[in-house]
Amino acid sequence: MKYSIRILTIAALFLSGFLVTPVSVSLAETAILSTTNGESSSVAAATPSSPIASSTNKIKAMLKDGSNDLSEYFKTDDDKFFLDARTKLEDILLKQPSNETASMLLGTLYVRKAQNIADAVAARTNMPDAAQFQLGNLFLSQKRFEEAIKCYEKCNTTMPKWSCPFRHKGEALLRIGKNEEAIAALEKAIETRKNHFDAYVFLAEAQLSLALFDKTEKTLADAVEVAKGNGACKGTPGEAEVALVDVYKLYVALYTKSGDAARRKTYEAILAKLADAKTPVCD
Repeated sequence: MKYSIRILTIAALFLSGFLVTPVSVSLAETAILSTTNGESSSVAAATPSSPIASSTNKIKAMLKDGSNDLSEYFKTDDDKFFLDARTKLEDILLKQPSNETASMLLGTLYVRKAQNIADAVAARTNMPDAAQFQLGNLFLSQKRFEEAIKCYEKCNTTMPKWSCPFRHKGEALLRIGKNEEAIAALEKAIETRKNHFDAYVFLAEAQLSLALFDKTEKTLADAVEVAKGNGACKGTPGEAEVALVDVYKLYVALYTKSGDAARRKTYEAILAKLADAKTPVCD
């Protein structure tokens, strides 16, 4: 279970565009020598025998060791270095949960591990549909869109009534500018599951990219209705990939692009109210 949670963290890192290279690791090593979690190295120099200085120096040493193991893992992809780096960095975070350097290095480590897992699993054949779908999601999180699409298409063939692979394929197609194909996939996702909230949101984004204003408006209205049925108007944010706020952001984008200033202001006001949790947003 712990490993699964880490894999979800990787996806978040990639979706936000965060990817640290080995060069960044070297820069982190330099930073480690001068400061650790906000504690200046001058503290240790001034009072070398104090408990604080001793703890600081120990953490610095652990960070440097963990960083070295991480660098070796990037060079060799040897799981021994992965395990050693993970152990050391997690030990640091147990002692200093807010240690940003250790968090960054650990994130980098799992990003590389995810890449290796995806490459290894992709070489296999006859995977179960669920595994094929998760591999597609891993590729999607890594912005390897063409590879993700192939995974989803296999699921579309073997499980044509499963909505999620169509939805995710639509997102991947949208990200590489194949907007018409994205629309077809997302419409199929909705056809197979009428209350697939995030499929409506991505469909509206694809339609808006082609300046299909009337269709975008209808899709967004449908998304709000689905959100009402799914409980998003009662505090549940929606599906994991998108939230109700994304619908209203698209409304603002729609009326900005179509030149409807009055409606744009209306939805900008709704967005402003979202900061107040007590304000309903599905009116």
